[in-house]
Amino acid sequence: MHPWAIFVEALKSWRINWRKLAGIYLLIYIPLTVLDIVNALWMVKGTRPLLIQFGGSLVHWVFDALAVASLILSVKEQSSAVIIGVVETIKMGVKNLWRYILTILLYSIIIGASVLLIVIIMSVVTVIFTKTTGVTLVLLLAAVAIIACVVAMVYFAVRFSLAGVICIMEKLGPVAALKISHSLIKPCVPPVIGTYLIIFLLIVLCFIPVYALGPIISPKSLALILLTSYQVLAGAALVPIWITAQVGLYKKLKEVVS
Repeated sequence: MHPWAIFVEALKSWRINWRKLAGIYLLIYIPLTVLDIVNALWMVKGTRPLLIQFGGSLVHWVFDALAVASLILSVKEQSSAVIIGVVETIKMGVKNLWRYILTILLYSIIIGASVLLIVIIMSVVTVIFTKTTGVTLVLLLAAVAIIACVVAMVYFAVRFSLAGVICIMEKLGPVAALKISHSLIKPCVPPVIGTYLIIFLLIVLCFIPVYALGPIISPKSLALILLTSYQVLAGAALVPIWITAQVGLYKKLKEVVS
């Protein structure tokens, strides 16, 4: 397994089906984007009630999950030589949405709990040592705590990163999907991380114009509309590439482990 080979293969697979993948993404994200722009312009004029902010974030998160679940199904259909329309694929995504949401929630809880546990342990140790030692040791312990948190977060984020793809493709529950993801990635961590780094670099390169042009464009309302529109159009290509690479990575790992 070579990260660049996996990435190139994902690009080739994406090019075959990019219109449908972009259609799924845009059909879900264009209404969300319009809503985001309206909310952002509203925020410029004044603050929104906390309940409305929470409700908007929850709705956005659910539709994010729906988009990813539908894209995974579309890539799976392509590899199975099954042709299904955009709307039909999204409907299938709705049926599998609960499975994906539960998997992502468990995935997030595991990462958050591991980091929180380390923070609590190191905080207790720091309090104890503060009473008996100097500031230098306390700062050292704080640095150790930060490093431990980062290591724990990266460890679980990488090992369980394919759980969302697995739960949709294999129609499994969250626990089974996480276990399979861990067992597949465990012997092949370097190529998995390498593939993710290549895609991350591509995303960074594509979003450089957003950060470069943002401060230049005025007024702020026009900058908001233009930059948000660019993000949606870029996401219509980047998110499907990311999903296609994850599906391809999952298949490669299955071949290697088996």
